[in-house]
Amino acid sequence: MQSTAADRPEQSPLELQPSNLALALPALVVPGGSLQFVPKVLWPRDHFAFVAGCIGCGCMAVLLVLLLITVARNRAAGWQLRIDATGVTVRGQETVPWSGLAEVRLAEVSPKRPLRLVVFVPRAGVDLPAAATLFPMPWTRASARFLARRYGSPIVVSPVRMGVSADRIAAAVRQLSDVPVVLA
Repeated sequence: MQSTAADRPEQSPLELQPSNLALALPALVVPGGSLQFVPKVLWPRDHFAFVAGCIGCGCMAVLLVLLLITVARNRAAGWQLRIDATGVTVRGQETVPWSGLAEVRLAEVSPKRPLRLVVFVPRAGVDLPAAATLFPMPWTRASARFLARRYGSPIVVSPVRMGVSADRIAAAVRQLSDVPVVLA
């Protein structure tokens, strides 16, 4: 006899928030990108190279500040996605009940990269809120449209970015609901 979610003991919710590694990566990438401009500033071939190098360094500095602000806001906000007995909640949005989900899919990013994504697939006619769980930047609506086209849902979780394994997320879904978890 298969047990339903109501028959299971009360489980604590799983709250997903960006991991420290995921938060630090943008801060490391931008200074690396600005290294190409440093020689133009320190050893310019001509006036134009010096000006171009200064503009490039300035743009990278502004980008670094914007990324650090975004990282700090994401970290201060706490959890981005909450999985509990009532459903899936995106921070700042209404909870999507389990009845609104058709399945939770563990999808491979590509055959060359052994990285799994967790995709919360809605039932027909159910609109899911946009979630900033895959892309850290504030353009959530644009990324939600891209994710919906590519994976079939705007709620796509990168376990690496969230610091929780795909298996842990799948186990929480199985414990808290009757929604099928499938390998894609």
